[in-house]
Amino acid sequence: MRNINFIIIIIRKTEEEFLVVNSTCTHMGCTVDAPRTVFDNLLCPCHGSEYSRDDASVIWYPEGFPPKPLKRYKWIYDNLTQTLQIDFSVTV
Repeated sequence: MRNINFIIIIIRKTEEEFLVVNSTCTHMGCTVDAPRTVFDNLLCPCHGSEYSRDDASVIWYPEGFPPKPLKRYKWIYDNLTQTLQIDFSVTV
């Protein structure tokens, strides 16, 4: 098993669709906060950048160097067994 040294955030978008992202901010390396409600986006507590809960793209960032979108990972959902498999070797 591969050692994972970061936190992932999984957002259920629909019954069978998910967003799986690395929570490491692409600007300063801080851990991005998960959304608090179904309407909130992901926020960086260090500099305030906001990432979309739909696709992890950058919605807002303070002046200066714009961060890149959060890393998203390939996933497979099996509705029969209701299991979610995440492939950390493949970013999308």
